[in-house]
Amino acid sequence: MGAVRYPRRRFLAFDALAACSWGLYSALVGYLGGLAFEQDPLRGLLLGLGLALTVTAIVEVIRWLRNRRRVARAEPGTDSVSAGAVSRPADAR
Repeated sequence: MGAVRYPRRRFLAFDALAACSWGLYSALVGYLGGLAFEQDPLRGLLLGLGLALTVTAIVEVIRWLRNRRRVARAEPGTDSVSAGAVSRPADAR
């Protein structure tokens, strides 16, 4: 908010909206999850962990693929660390 000089009132309004929607979402997930797995909470736990691991794996595979493409597009002779860096003329440094 401060770095981009976003108006405080507007930020607080959006922040309050986000906090309320997050709270409602969390409460509903807990309530509906409790109803669905009332008789077998271990299955609910395993489902939650499985979903979390699946989403994490998908995100990491996408990141890996994007990084691989970026390195492949880099000029020959550059290493993977500097492949994403923007090159500047020597006199601009």
